[in-house]
Amino acid sequence: MKFLVTGANGFIGSYVVRELTERGDEVIAFDLRPPSSDPKVLGERLTWVQSDVRQLQNVENVVIAHRPEVIIHMAGLLQFGCMENPRLAVELNVLGLSNVLEAARKHGVRRVVTASSSAVYGPLKTDVRESASIPPNVSLYGATKFFGEILCRQYIQNYQLEAVNLRYYGVYGPGEVRSPGMAQLLMEIQRIVSGKDVRIPKIKGSDHTHLVFVTDAAHATVLAATVPGPLRLTYNIAGGPQDFVSFEKMVEMIRKIEPRSGRVIFEGQGEAIGLNPFDISLARKELGFEPRVTLAEGLRESIAYLKRTQRG
Repeated sequence: MKFLVTGANGFIGSYVVRELTERGDEVIAFDLRPPSSDPKVLGERLTWVQSDVRQLQNVENVVIAHRPEVIIHMAGLLQFGCMENPRLAVELNVLGLSNVLEAARKHGVRRVVTASSSAVYGPLKTDVRESASIPPNVSLYGATKFFGEILCRQYIQNYQLEAVNLRYYGVYGPGEVRSPGMAQLLMEIQRIVSGKDVRIPKIKGSDHTHLVFVTDAAHATVLAATVPGPLRLTYNIAGGPQDFVSFEKMVEMIRKIEPRSGRVIFEGQGEAIGLNPFDISLARKELGFEPRVTLAEGLRESIAYLKRTQRG
């Protein structure tokens, strides 16, 4: 199959590109930045396009030139980046997706898979089923992702385009995270392996998160792009029940793997936020998704990566 992957140089996007090329698929990698390494290492079936998803004509030109069957849209601004730059949040997360959907509609792309987020459930995340109502206190980031889901629904209803949104929760693992969000926060916590203490504002150690290793998140994305349809509008993507942990537990596991690690000083105040584990039963049933990397294994890989980069 032939795929166009936007945000191909991003954290999850780079792993999606890797899995597709290892499968033997043809991939057009689309990103505003040049590749972080020589794209030839990923195989001859990779074409790199350096362009901006915020410009409709740019996206159309690539779709016309390469005729992908499926677009995997991973370009976007994450949680804290949206807070810092609201205008850019709308340009990237809303207009960028709108451009992808319109190019897909006009030029015969069969399916669009796009990155949504657990942020659509709001800060409390007590009801984390795909059917849950979106709360009024959703963050700007969560609102842009939910609006993207509404856009996709319109293209499904009006133009019979296949569109799937994946609500990721707590993606972590080796790699470079350029936009500030949960993945960057998780990586910052892991930096205690240097032996230095790390301060984390606004988070309490007793707060929980539901982690998923980045290769599992990428695999779920490839499944959503390749399994026969019709598919639902949204699917939750997270790890197994054992990957729902407090930040304190995560730190404890890191220090067990690397005993010389520093400490994490969580500076959040008040009661712990009452989050619930993510329900991934629909992704299991309909996408065939099953988390494959345990939290202990994933933390070991992530810590090994951090130690290599710190030495470099």
